[in-house]
Amino acid sequence: MTLRSPGVLLVAKQGSCTYSASARVRVDGSWHGWYMFNDSNFNLAMIWTGTDGKELMALSTMEYTFFSEQSQLWISKDFGRSFVNINHRIRGAVIKAKDGVFKSSIDPQRVILVSYMEDQDMSQTRVYVTLNGGETFDESILPFYLDGAIVFHSTATNMLLAHSPYQQFKLWVSDDFGIHWRDVQSNVMSYSWGTKEMEPGALFVLVSSGTDKDKTGSGTRKLLRSTDYGKTFLAIKMNVYSFGVQGKFVFAAVDGGKGDNGRILYVSKDDGKTWSPTQLPVVTSDRFFSVLDMNEGMLFMHVDDEGDTGSGTLYTSDADGIVFSVSLKKHLFAEGSATTDFYRVASMRGVYMASQVGDDLSIHTNITFDRGGIWHPVKAPKGSKCKNSATSCSLQIHNRYSQIKGVNAPSSPLSQSSAVGLILAHGK
Repeated sequence: MTLRSPGVLLVAKQGSCTYSASARVRVDGSWHGWYMFNDSNFNLAMIWTGTDGKELMALSTMEYTFFSEQSQLWISKDFGRSFVNINHRIRGAVIKAKDGVFKSSIDPQRVILVSYMEDQDMSQTRVYVTLNGGETFDESILPFYLDGAIVFHSTATNMLLAHSPYQQFKLWVSDDFGIHWRDVQSNVMSYSWGTKEMEPGALFVLVSSGTDKDKTGSGTRKLLRSTDYGKTFLAIKMNVYSFGVQGKFVFAAVDGGKGDNGRILYVSKDDGKTWSPTQLPVVTSDRFFSVLDMNEGMLFMHVDDEGDTGSGTLYTSDADGIVFSVSLKKHLFAEGSATTDFYRVASMRGVYMASQVGDDLSIHTNITFDRGGIWHPVKAPKGSKCKNSATSCSLQIHNRYSQIKGVNAPSSPLSQSSAVGLILAHGK
């Protein structure tokens, strides 16, 4: 999670390097406490690094456009009651505020910190890697400029992906959790590890020209597949504009071949060996497909409407991912931002929420209890002041769209499988 503070977080010093203090406030007749540490940076990112909930790491940063102040790295082993400054373990490096902290999706104690180069070199990147929750770090200079996220493999702990647009759009693979890297493809437009349902070494890459290492296939935009973590590749689909991987499915938006910029969505259930066209509308180059979810043996697919409407049609599929039915029209999907409020409720099977654009251009949230068969507007709580229209009395649950619009909502909806039927959300 990321917290933002307008000023100094604290106050009092205990010992030589542990900064902590407590504060209490009375709310609704009860006393609540929290702990703070001495740091004046505005931005604070915190991640849990232990398996027992006691250990967490905190990074504070201060950035102004092209300038960065000294970041501070802290660690706590008592649920955040006290923090120790461990900047010396990373030699006082200035860690990036954006895309500066990456935690393994498998092992919470494995963390990578991405720092700025002292000379602002755009051909290299310095990273600090810990395998034990910050107790020790290994430093490594990457032979490329890391722009964007580090992508973790879903099952192989040490396998990572990274992209370097400043070095011929190369894709890089690490098999030792970020210490050493090898480039596997150039001119890479998009990429994805395979899923748990696929072969362990599956890697999919969309390249923009015939420059793949094994010279397989031809064409200017082709989808490649590797089954050995990027050591070798095979072209599996030509004239591909975009692709997606989810569950057992691989999707590819392919040139329709009629010279009208039409794009057809194909699906494969065998890692790209064979393909079938889906029964979805053909879209033009200014529109898009987006796979939203496939957790319950079927797919939710968004198809963009014509024009810059910021909305589209939500479809659900059969078990094969080929035949689709209309589920929800005017589904909100912000144009140009790839932002949707579509949300799967983890505490109940078949329950999803999605934002819809009304006829008066208002936005409200719908909920389905039968995997998209029927959608119902989320009604505003009793006693709410509503205008004289049906849509205005519906609630908008704040999610990603609200966040990009600057709405001060603390978080997106929250649900957990262990808390059946419970959803925590902010709305208006």
